[in-house]
This record gives sequence, structure tokens and C-alpha cells, in this order.
Amino acid sequence: MYTIQWHVDYWNYLGYRDPFSHPDHARRQRAYARAAGRRGVFTPHVLVNGETLRPVSAARLRSAIDDAIDESRPRAARIVRFDYDASASRLQYETTDAGDVALELLVVLVEDDLSSADIPRGENAGRTLHHHGTARWWTTLAPGNGSVSVDKIPSPVDRAHAHFIAVLQEKSTRRFHAAVRRDIP
Repeated sequence: MYTIQWHVDYWNYLGYRDPFSHPDHARRQRAYARAAGRRGVFTPHVLVNGETLRPVSAARLRSAIDDAIDESRPRAARIVRFDYDASASRLQYETTDAGDVALELLVVLVEDDLSSADIPRGENAGRTLHHHGTARWWTTLAPGNGSVSVDKIPSPVDRAHAHFIAVLQEKSTRRFHAAVRRDIP
């Protein structure tokens, strides 16, 4: 199981700018909402295997995760290879297809052990928030056999706490077919 936190920027106007927020993350959230037939977005927005959970409860989340990782379910497509070549700063990948279903490969660099401190207002005023699996860089690729340069990893990313997650998903519904993780050596 892998988690990715996409920090959205639409709360930044309230007096605290989330240092990990990005307008592309909010655009991505709106695209997921459109794919699910929803008009608006909300936080926290929890997706498990491309399905929105609302309301979010611990029991519902656990059940959705258990269903998503059920190994007995057949998978239409797979990620056969996902390797990081540090000397060339490239990710190399190979996926299988899903017949007539259009797929895309989402590659995300996530960082663990981040924190937000000195929050001046709002429901988290005075708190320090801890973040794991925070999206720091991402790209969407055509499935198949290929590679992508990752020489533009933003700074400051602590490579000791970062890794790549690749998600093979349907373009229209955003349902997941496969996911893998690779650490950065």
C-alpha cells in the first residue's frame, strides 16, 4: 500500500501558505472529481484505488484498502519494470496494456518526514503538522516501454526520505491497475 499526499493551494488565502501546496495538485484533485462525476472538491479528499471515500471513517478506509489490495482480483494491466538509474537520473519503465482501456502511468516523487510548523491561524493554529508521502514532483507518461528524466527534482528534497511511486491508471475513470515503489539510492 502506498500513500500520496497532494497538498492543495486553495486554502492558502486564509493566512497560512502550505509550503508543500501547489496549484497543479488542486487541478489534479478537480480532474479526479470530474472523473467521478462530482462538481466540487473538498478536503480531506481521500481516494483509494481511484474511488473517493466520503465520509471518511477509519472502518471505511480499512475496508476500502483491504478490497483494493485483494490479490485474488485479476488485474488487467501491470507494471512489469520500474527502475531508477541514479547515474543517468532516469526512470525506466515497462507496462502491459489493458485491452481497449486507455491507460496512463503516473510517476510521483514523494518525500516522508516533512513538517509544517508555526501555523498562525485556522484549525491547526499553533500546531506542527507531520507529513508522509508528500508529492514533490510528478509526471504523467504514456504506458508501454520507456524512460523519463528526473534530473529536475525540486529542491530541497531530502533523497534519504524520498522515493518514487508509479501508478498505472485508467485515463477516464482514474481507476488503478497497478502501483510500485522505488527508493532513491
